Amino acid sequence: MKTVAQRWVEASVASGVAALPAAQRAAFMLTFYGGFIACVQATMELAELPEAEAMARLQAMHAEISEVHGLAEQAIYGATVQ
Repeated sequence: MKTVAQRWVEASVASGVAALPAAQRAAFMLTFYGGFIACVQATMELAELPEAEAMARLQAMHAEISEVHGLAEQAIYGATVQ
């Protein structure tokens, strides 16, 4: 399993963030790690729930993330990105 640091390196290279100046890279890195912290916290909370409730909440979170991600892409790129 990849570490969070390995995932950051892959994501920063794939997105072009690795080529940015250090201060900008650091801002993106904080956001990336912040997302992982939130994900781990949510996973720990879900693990405490009964399976059916955990699955329902996980599906709801997935739908929310997908929707907001799409809205952010629209705002950045001006069109729906698939």
